[in-house]
Amino acid sequence: MIVTSLIALGLSTVGPTSTVTHTGRISEGLVHPGRLAARQGGGVYVTDSPSGHVLEYDGGGTLVATHAVAAPMGIASLADGRVFVSHADGSLNVYDAAFSLLGPVSATPLSLTSPNDLAVHAATGELYAVDAQGDQILVFAESSLGAGDWGLARAWGIRGSGLSGFETPQAIAIDPVKEHVIVTDVDNYRVQVFSTTGIVQFAFGHRILFLPGSERGWFMRSEGVAVDACGNIYVADALMGTVRVFDSRGGELDPAHAPVVSFGSGPGDVRTPCDVLIVGDRLHVVSANRSSVEVYDVTCTVGVVGAGAIVTGRGGYDAEERGRGSDGKLHRRPVVPDHPFEVVAALETGVFSASADLNLDRVVDVDDLAMATRRFGVGGVESVLQAWSAEGGIALTDFAPPHVIDIPIACGRCHSDGIPDGGMTTAAGQANLCMSCHTASGIASTSVLRDADRADPYGSGRGTSHAWDVPAINAAAGAVGPSAGSEMERYLDEGRIKCATCHDQHDDTYGSYLRQWNNVDQMCRDCHAARVTGAGSHPVGMVYADDAAHAAVEDLTGVVLKEGQVQCMSCHGAHHMDSGGANGGLGDGNLLRTANDEALCMTCHTGPDAPMFHGTVFPQNCRVCHHVHQDATSNLSLIGENLETFIGPASIVFWDNSIGVGPGAFVDPDPNVRGICEGCHSYPPTILPATAPAHTIDPPMAACTSCHEHRNGFEIVAP
Repeated sequence: MIVTSLIALGLSTVGPTSTVTHTGRISEGLVHPGRLAARQGGGVYVTDSPSGHVLEYDGGGTLVATHAVAAPMGIASLADGRVFVSHADGSLNVYDAAFSLLGPVSATPLSLTSPNDLAVHAATGELYAVDAQGDQILVFAESSLGAGDWGLARAWGIRGSGLSGFETPQAIAIDPVKEHVIVTDVDNYRVQVFSTTGIVQFAFGHRILFLPGSERGWFMRSEGVAVDACGNIYVADALMGTVRVFDSRGGELDPAHAPVVSFGSGPGDVRTPCDVLIVGDRLHVVSANRSSVEVYDVTCTVGVVGAGAIVTGRGGYDAEERGRGSDGKLHRRPVVPDHPFEVVAALETGVFSASADLNLDRVVDVDDLAMATRRFGVGGVESVLQAWSAEGGIALTDFAPPHVIDIPIACGRCHSDGIPDGGMTTAAGQANLCMSCHTASGIASTSVLRDADRADPYGSGRGTSHAWDVPAINAAAGAVGPSAGSEMERYLDEGRIKCATCHDQHDDTYGSYLRQWNNVDQMCRDCHAARVTGAGSHPVGMVYADDAAHAAVEDLTGVVLKEGQVQCMSCHGAHHMDSGGANGGLGDGNLLRTANDEALCMTCHTGPDAPMFHGTVFPQNCRVCHHVHQDATSNLSLIGENLETFIGPASIVFWDNSIGVGPGAFVDPDPNVRGICEGCHSYPPTILPATAPAHTIDPPMAACTSCHEHRNGFEIVAP
């Protein structure tokens, strides 16, 4: 890295500045905000890919329109009001201002793999697109032969860690004054700056910021970039939860390296910032984990050079980065290998390899290995050598993608070794790390998570994903925690659940990156043992009864059998389960596959012998009497201990279904105790049908259901 400081020519300088002041928030209608674009006439567009919408806000932050657009990712607009949108399926289209499709944007003869962020050059009208998995930048122009016909003008980029190489580029911005194209190169932990024709100018940033006596996470997950009117570059880091400002040559403006926007939950703070946009003098920052766009006023000044002062150089990498070798001559530095094992292999051969001589001293030694290890992002020289020995010289390439992207094994994407305030638990623990990719515009945009998705059926009554950062033991949920010595128990954080409690991000042996087999919900039943062994929960682990009282297996919808059995996840799911769209799609925290009503029960309990609703005058559905999960109850048939009937609340005891009248029976002779039928009915009735046998309060009276069968809705059936 070149960091120059030249006392030059007797000149003085006043450096560029940027002042950012929080002024408001945009949140109406937002669930999973992703990318931003300027709206002609003022305001912004915001993509919400999981919801399938582009939301349009005016200059005051008021929602003026919601446009249905299939899985929108990136977005950019032209001065005439036309809008470009990239989609999760790899397509790229142009729309009019009302979001009517005008046509596709063709990448022929190349192809788009996963177009993400977009930018328009204000002067030329050209469209620039980031292809994140294709590791390239594509530039499109409108044909002069016919308006609306957009084709590929040029492209650049290959996969690699050298200058002009990319590893998962994500965001793009254009400086129309300097004619610079600025790209966040996420898995190389840097920002690269190009000319509009694709010639690399310089790069800046690093995964770690090395300070005197300390190290700090810096460019861990750079997901957004923007340029202000003074040419300053704003970089949003989704993992660090920061927005930092750099001058037009890549030097950070704040000498103490303080961000202008920080991680947190207070006014002006952000959580998982995954895009930035500057419109006029306003900075917009997507705070994905707060479902908002935070808005700031920006005041900037351009650096001025005058007489008599120090000129500070940029903090970036030169496009012609070279080092002085042991021969005293300048040499181009070799590209640091993706894995330090490549240097170890060169060490073992004893034959000089120029590609492994990273410090240009004409010797391949531990100094070169140290440089390669630092680039790799985890461990030290000793641990690398130990791993090499343990693996017999075979590179550790057996981790499952995508959390390790095949080759290279980029451990530094998530891990950091010995960095107190950087790395895996940079801002808010492991969940923040996971969510820095699992955003609507991130690497894992097909599986989006945010704090508000955590299931909380006993508090907010919201949530669509199994809760994290909560105690593993929760009596209300029948949770006793993972069994002692289990894989899941090993991965609790002081008794609290985290993503890695259930998931092993590096091993997909069991599917869905789970820590163990869950083919018949072993993991669910381990933690929620009280719901499995207790009498108060719907039975699990039983073979589905394909009989006259149940729907045929092939007719089941909204319910999933696990190897032919009814299990926890027959009705529930772990992630993205909104209980049939409850609370406008925010879920109810119960994580059900369908709505939490009698229709769910009747998905299975359907047929000539299946139970029917009770009552014709005052119909009572399944859930009035039956409570699917209640712990420590002795009631039979999932009868609730506390019911809300059409005549009011009732406390019920029902543990003997063999007789009609008796302790704990359908009718309890104790006037202070109510059996299940007494929840609504007085007994004995004062008016009896002529066909009915005499009702008595004397035992043994036959069970009520001997005449009033559930399959007939408890209508009387003559004996």
